[in-house]
Amino acid sequence: MNKKNGQNGHKPVEEGRLDSRKFLEAELRFRAIFEQSPYGIVIIDTGGKIIEFNKTAHSDLGYSREEFAELHVSDIDPFQSPEEIKNSMKEVLRKGEAAFEVRHRSKDGTMRDVHVITRVVNFCGRRVFQAIWHDITERKQTDEILSRYREHLEDLVRARTAELAAVNERLQKDMARRKRVEDKLRESEDRFRRIFEDGPLGIVTFSPNFRILNTNTAMYEMLGYTGQELSGCSLEDVTYSEDREKTIELSRRLLGGDIPLFQLEKRCIKKNGDILWTSMTTTALRNQDGEVLYGLCMIEDISNRKLAEQERERLIQELQVAMASIKTLKGLLPTCAWCRKVRDDDGYWKKVETYIEEHSNASFTHGICPECLQKNDPEAYKEYVEKNKEWI
Repeated sequence: MNKKNGQNGHKPVEEGRLDSRKFLEAELRFRAIFEQSPYGIVIIDTGGKIIEFNKTAHSDLGYSREEFAELHVSDIDPFQSPEEIKNSMKEVLRKGEAAFEVRHRSKDGTMRDVHVITRVVNFCGRRVFQAIWHDITERKQTDEILSRYREHLEDLVRARTAELAAVNERLQKDMARRKRVEDKLRESEDRFRRIFEDGPLGIVTFSPNFRILNTNTAMYEMLGYTGQELSGCSLEDVTYSEDREKTIELSRRLLGGDIPLFQLEKRCIKKNGDILWTSMTTTALRNQDGEVLYGLCMIEDISNRKLAEQERERLIQELQVAMASIKTLKGLLPTCAWCRKVRDDDGYWKKVETYIEEHSNASFTHGICPECLQKNDPEAYKEYVEKNKEWI
């Protein structure tokens, strides 16, 4: 057995350490993206219970992680009854996704305006709501919790490594324990990968030299690329020429530590050359020494909103032109009690139809009413009555 497995039987243990480290690194990578997102991200079951969330989600509302873990959607949405919340969740389940604005109540009772984008996803074998919400009342930094969890996981790894190296005769037991740890790490890595890949917003990570490292499905579908085509491209390659300078300048200040994050409406270039309007929120992920690991962008397609704003401006301009061309009559009109002529502002007496045509867009046609026809031409009036007696 020693010859097969190596001297003193250490080779399987070393290989196990490498496998565990790979799972741990993958889990840390996807947890970092999840935990340090500038948006609040929560996983909610179909009964409205919050089962997974990031720091932004609870800290923006003033709750601790432990307090927030006990909350129901109805605890932070005081403007809907439990029955209304239940009906809303059924509607999202039916459609598969939704975007809306809502007001949340924080722990101290203050109200915060929040923009929510939610999608129904498969989470560990069951259907849940993945919601990404953006606090549009104020912003808070989100990287504090990452350090605490990273140190906790490092302690677990050191303890596990010491256990496995302590006694060789406990190899079988330790291997079984390692297998359970690997399964948990694999499950965690898959969970955070699904959050990254299936999120309703585009997600991009980029290196300190502005090269794209990873994109999720929503991002490359927005731009019409595949993930392989975008990997390695520069941010400038997919940014509209007039927006490149501002995008790179803000990114450089972010990675240099001048600002914690920035939000920018910018135009992207799709693969087919079309323009895509986006809202981009970007933060920098750093290690414990403050060194930049990579930048993280959360990108939302706002093309429809931009088109609606342009259409609104066009309609307003058309309405202003139309209003400017309308003539109106108002006030008292001096008229002659005998001939019914109207006196204009210059003191001249004019026929009613002449005055109205000059002061409005109306025009006149002429005919003879039955009363005048009877008075001035009785014979013609009799013929008129005879022809139209069924209508009189």
